[in-house]
Amino acid sequence: DLKKEGYFMFQNLNLNIDDISSTIDENIKSSSINYRGIYKIKSQNNLYFDVCGNSSDNNTPIILYPNNNHNNQKFIIEPLEDTNITSSIQDLLNNISNRKEPNLYSIKAFHSKKSLDISSENKANGAKLIQYEYHNGVNQHFIIVPINNNNPNLVNIYIAHSNKVLDIPGANFKSKVQIQQYTANNTIAQQFTLEKISDL
Repeated sequence: DLKKEGYFMFQNLNLNIDDISSTIDENIKSSSINYRGIYKIKSQNNLYFDVCGNSSDNNTPIILYPNNNHNNQKFIIEPLEDTNITSSIQDLLNNISNRKEPNLYSIKAFHSKKSLDISSENKANGAKLIQYEYHNGVNQHFIIVPINNNNPNLVNIYIAHSNKVLDIPGANFKSKVQIQQYTANNTIAQQFTLEKISDL
């Protein structure tokens, strides 16, 4: 299938899905990692999350794009400590990270201060990632889960309203592909590296 095609793209890079397993290590599950800061978000083929066209408009797609060091490729990640947590979100937090306390984040574009957002609060596979004015909606709340103990910045990013993860459609690692949400499936299309630029 398309996800498997994504794997074969990386054979020359000696990447293997088994080597980048998304099984969360027991040590990391109980850790107190705080991702507060300014980051770039990189896919496994070295393309970056990018607010298309450097736009500040609502509904602008979040795409993959080569590194250009512009502010539309930088994102402010902040914990949402005072956010009301529904029982379903708390169950998800417990299941994927073994944390008793909420571990939700907002992720906002540095240039526009607008939030990453799943369009129209859609819960379906394939719903697109955009930027939108922050309104504290659960489709703008993210759960950052480290994948292994060796590199806590290699992560899956869950969306609170749908319990799905950010995903590159069809493992199509090409410039200008728009990020979507999809059911977690342990592939490299759902694994991203957080590159910290600075503290807040």
